[in-house]
Amino acid sequence: MRPVFRSLLLALVLAGGLTGRADELPNAGRPPLLAAAFQGFLENQQRWAYTQTTSSPRADGATAPESVVRTDPSQPYDQQSVPLVINGQPPTEKQRLDWAKQSEKQAQRRLKAVEAQAAPDRDQDFRLRVLNREVRPWLDAATVIAEDDLSVTYDIPLQELGGRDAPRVDDHQLTARVSKTRREFVHVTIRQTKLIQVRAGKNYDGLTEIDFAAPDPQYPSVPTRLTFTMTNKPLLSPAHVISRRSERKDFKRVIPFDERFNVKLAPLNLLEF
Repeated sequence: MRPVFRSLLLALVLAGGLTGRADELPNAGRPPLLAAAFQGFLENQQRWAYTQTTSSPRADGATAPESVVRTDPSQPYDQQSVPLVINGQPPTEKQRLDWAKQSEKQAQRRLKAVEAQAAPDRDQDFRLRVLNREVRPWLDAATVIAEDDLSVTYDIPLQELGGRDAPRVDDHQLTARVSKTRREFVHVTIRQTKLIQVRAGKNYDGLTEIDFAAPDPQYPSVPTRLTFTMTNKPLLSPAHVISRRSERKDFKRVIPFDERFNVKLAPLNLLEF
């Protein structure tokens, strides 16, 4: 079982490739607090090692077997995601080799993406990948839907790629709660708002919730808990609820393997929750 943070959204993915301060980002009309949270997350996404535990609760309430993976961006590519437990069992040698190959491929895709984002005609704004489709969080159109002394919650419209005049995405809603003092994410929600037809049936009521915390207060918060639910209706079978939960712990600040020659790469356009 692949970790939920990758298998569902490959986690949520932001794009930007931007290295300046949040108040220097394009489109000065976007909320500075929200832009700062996105930028801080982007710049730190490949600088934490952690252990992730994932389970899929069963409909009958029975205890679900867990999968445990250690992720460490400072390791060689084929060792950056190492399974410790798969569905409650120690991984077989074949499973270890499969994970090593997948980890290598993912690292190579990340390097190619960094190279591609340097193209002069590349859209340099933030991006998300939702259900294997890249979209743009439209920060300029974000609105405040809640506020207290500690945080502000924004509703952030999503937009298809293809320029500022591209159509809005109408099947998912993104909201983000941001700390006023630390200018970082506290909680992010992605809610499916329309039924989606898939090859094997229909998906609806999808909901992804991500909780954030700061392993070290001198750095921005990171995802520590993710829950996902969705109802799937196959063509010839009853509807059933898919549910997954992931938790991350044992965080350690690391230097990415990509920087082993003391060359700091630009932040990857695809940011993984």
